[in-house]
Amino acid sequence: MFCSSSSTFLSNMLKHKKVLIVLDDVDKFEQIEFLAGNHEWFGNGSRVLITSRDERVLQNGNVDSTYEVQQLVGHEALQLFSLFAFKQSSPPEDYLELSNRVKSFAKGLPLTLKVLGLFLHGKCKKRWQSALNDLQNTPYMEVLEVLKISYNGLDHNAKEVFLHIACFFRGEPKTDVERILGSCGFSTDNALCTLVERALIVISNFKVDMHDSLQEMGREIVRQELVEEPGERSRLWNPKDICRVLENNMGTKAIKGISLDMSKINNSVCVDPTAFSNMDQVKLLRLYFGHRWYNTSYSEFPKKVYFRQDLESLPKKLRYVRWDCYPLKALPSNIYSENLVELDICFSKIKRLWTGQQNLSSLIVLRVQECKRLKKMPDFSGALNLQIIEFTGCEMLPEVSPSIKYVKNLKELDLSGCQEIESLPTTKGLRSLTKLTLLGCIALKNLSKVSKSIEELDLEGASIEKVPYCSKLRSLKKLDLLGCSKLKKFPKLSMSVEELCLSHDHEHLYRSLEQSHKNLDLSGLKILRLLHWNELGNILKTNLGRLRELELSQSSFTDIGSIKDLSCLESLIIIGCTSLQLLREFPPRLKRLEARNCTGLQEVTDSKFALVETPVRLLDFKVDFSFFNCHKLNEDARRSVPSHAQQMIRIFSQEALKQLTRGVGRRDEVRFVYPGNEIPNWINCRSTGSSITLELPCNLCDRKFLGFVLCAIIDDEAVQLLGWTDFLVYCECLFESNDASRNKTLDENLWMLKTSPSKSAGAHVLVWYSTRLHQAIVSSLGGEDYYKKATFQFHQYFENETSDELRGVTECGVRLLYIDEETRKRKRRRNQKKRPRNDMR
Repeated sequence: MFCSSSSTFLSNMLKHKKVLIVLDDVDKFEQIEFLAGNHEWFGNGSRVLITSRDERVLQNGNVDSTYEVQQLVGHEALQLFSLFAFKQSSPPEDYLELSNRVKSFAKGLPLTLKVLGLFLHGKCKKRWQSALNDLQNTPYMEVLEVLKISYNGLDHNAKEVFLHIACFFRGEPKTDVERILGSCGFSTDNALCTLVERALIVISNFKVDMHDSLQEMGREIVRQELVEEPGERSRLWNPKDICRVLENNMGTKAIKGISLDMSKINNSVCVDPTAFSNMDQVKLLRLYFGHRWYNTSYSEFPKKVYFRQDLESLPKKLRYVRWDCYPLKALPSNIYSENLVELDICFSKIKRLWTGQQNLSSLIVLRVQECKRLKKMPDFSGALNLQIIEFTGCEMLPEVSPSIKYVKNLKELDLSGCQEIESLPTTKGLRSLTKLTLLGCIALKNLSKVSKSIEELDLEGASIEKVPYCSKLRSLKKLDLLGCSKLKKFPKLSMSVEELCLSHDHEHLYRSLEQSHKNLDLSGLKILRLLHWNELGNILKTNLGRLRELELSQSSFTDIGSIKDLSCLESLIIIGCTSLQLLREFPPRLKRLEARNCTGLQEVTDSKFALVETPVRLLDFKVDFSFFNCHKLNEDARRSVPSHAQQMIRIFSQEALKQLTRGVGRRDEVRFVYPGNEIPNWINCRSTGSSITLELPCNLCDRKFLGFVLCAIIDDEAVQLLGWTDFLVYCECLFESNDASRNKTLDENLWMLKTSPSKSAGAHVLVWYSTRLHQAIVSSLGGEDYYKKATFQFHQYFENETSDELRGVTECGVRLLYIDEETRKRKRRRNQKKRPRNDMR
């Protein structure tokens, strides 16, 4: 859905500016109308470039002119193919004729050249001849047939995984794909590696993705199984096909998987009660709502699938089930549960899962979420291999089944939001249980003995008065007591507890802490989170010698006092403490300071920022100092922050160079964010807008090159008006040489903010340095300094419900770092002292 107010804002912002806008892969003319409008939106000399696979979109969008992109020809096509087939810009002489034959078959299509190149890479001439003969036997040179050659070379397992991804899982998290397909009996690790090697899929940002043409190829393979009858195909993903099969009971033994995004159904579907009776081979059944419904409340979910009668059965070989808004009061009694590995039911009217005891010997994961009418848990005595049980947001669930004591392999139990549960059966005998989450169980008063294997215990919002036997839980690492307002006494903790979360809402607990702080042993703590803690008082006077992270949120103190004695503290996070005015005396190891939305902060008096004096010989060291939305910082603080950024970057860069000369790579990173709209004076290369291009000097390595410092001015005015949630600032770095085939592009994520600021956030300065970028460039030089020019393009990436938004950075800068002259002089003096003196005669 497109917002007219956002369009108005865009046109007002850009109408007096000369801009270049690129709209890539447009598939609806409304996108052009929303993002580009008309000529009056932009200043004189502006250009708008639009790419689309559908010429009608451009015609409806009233573009001035169209251009059909030509296919690669001649040497361009041969060069692209050679880069993937031979890892060089041209084929060897003895493969030239074969390569030209591949080029002619590909007809200049880049993806086809890439896939064929990777497929033929490292193969002998005999295999090349065989593949070319297969191509030659194709009567019409269709793109999908060419791409299918790489698919045909896969083993059965990899083929099945590829088709599942093409039909069901494109763009989904890699961990989810591995888990779900693993539950269906596939060997996912080997298959995914093979598919990546063949360029049939890519893993990007932890998600599994593929090219449009490859997805279409995979789906076409399935369609060709039987074009006219979707019920005779192995996989169903098209909403119209699935609705037709379910309504008319057209399913057969050929179907292996069904995945229906119900948000794409216009009308409700009445499912035949015997719809699954003939689908004996279905292992995967997923009826879900797409991502745009994730934040929808229970009452707002549209009811897309319904039954006039109870469902008779589910497929016999079913292994994975996810069914959002399941419309019946219970699953069918004839569920054939012995093969079921994972069951996920959410936003359902279900009152019970099933009646009686089921054979759940294969079940590993059971998730029941936001089922407001659920009144009873199932009998778990037949689910001995269950590892994860989640009943979250089940507000009417009165109790936990006593049979849970039989689930000896249980690792995680999550009952978040079960507001009627007053007590929990003993989990003492569950020796595999490591995580118990009782977040929001507001009626929970009694907590029986818990398993001694517990590592994480979350009691946030519970009404318990006493935490049992914490001192005897030798494996306990995390304890969350936020909002436990009825807790009368602070529990005695074992030395194993490393993370503790407390809030000042509960007066009894606060008094207990104040009275017993001298005898309180928190010496094992590594992470301490305090919410609404209006007076830090004595809690920081306890033994916190191992504390590494301290988080203070939404508290009203004006000064946290001196924390310099917290000698191990590395991270200090202060969020929404609007009364805080002063930060002082940092501990010596502090490497992360995040003061976010501390709108009253004025002074940062520790001028050294402590870490400047700390040895940095540890590998992969990261420094992050952020003062986001702290606009009352005084002039001294605003001057000192960029100065300390420069000092830290120089320390880290020079240490990294020392390690690199010894053959040791580092992944250090330094980031500073603070309010302002001016690039620091020591950043010598600057440009207005979001990109900067500079000529690179010759012989970078010989001049003791230390890397690049990047800087950007982030103006978030547009973000506030559009109403965003998360954003990421990243930089696309292009290094160019005289030989275009040797150009190198690197993407660097510079800064991510997870929560939106208040309306007064304004502009901020981002300064960033990473040894990763430096080492990537130096290692690729290989003794030849062939990069002549570098372009740094900064982007701001915003994500909300309807679309991904890109906004420019208003100003940017780069500094090339070298060993300074003073360092060189000191080195020369040291070298002179080491030389033996010749006798003078």
